[in-house]
Amino acid sequence: MSDTTTTETAELNAEAGIAGAAAAESAEILNLLGDQEAGGSCCGGSCCAA
Repeated sequence: MSDTTTTETAELNAEAGIAGAAAAESAEILNLLGDQEAGGSCCGGSCCAA
């Protein structure tokens, strides 16, 4: 494997990691919004019924 291929692979892995984190963050935001609409409240990073 050449240095160029290794660098490109590392960059792709970093981009995939960022994309995965963004997707997880989006899912969490949608989850929190859904809980608020249902009358729940979020406290300490977790949602609980009010």
